[in-house]
Amino acid sequence: DTIGNFISGVTLLLERPFRIGDWVDLGGKVGRVESIRLRTTLIVDRDNIQTVIPNAQVAAGQIVNLSGGGPLRLRVPVGIAYKESAAAAREVLLPVLRTHPDVLKGEQYAPSVLLTGLGASSVDMWLIVWIAAGVGGGVVLLVLLLGSFSALQAAPVTGLYQAEVPATGRDAEQRNQA
Repeated sequence: DTIGNFISGVTLLLERPFRIGDWVDLGGKVGRVESIRLRTTLIVDRDNIQTVIPNAQVAAGQIVNLSGGGPLRLRVPVGIAYKESAAAAREVLLPVLRTHPDVLKGEQYAPSVLLTGLGASSVDMWLIVWIAAGVGGGVVLLVLLLGSFSALQAAPVTGLYQAEVPATGRDAEQRNQA
């Protein structure tokens, strides 16, 4: 095993499918590459948990470099109540995306709001933005979610009433029985 890990480590260092600082998925383990040693690769996940993976395992498995290609796309799931206008909600949400300082600007990176489905209790959308590699995607996602929630609560989406955050079917049942 030691010789296999050593040879795989040399191969990884020569081929460089990822670099220190890249976000990778190595056989289902997702994290930021902290170090590439001769025998092992160390990654740290979003919960700051360190995983040491033998290089033979890394080299033999699928390597997905999540940040090797430059900017990263974030898809932020959002749902609105069925009584709301999806087009009006889109107009409320786009400024939230466009004004975030870490969201990339320009035609090829234009933020968008896409309708993705009709869920059990909501009209489902994705807020799609691009951020530079190295920017904390989790923080950007959180800020966009909070900003979207506030914007939907503050805006009269249909012109008649404020946007309602969708309730689960069980909540709606309990309200109807009361």
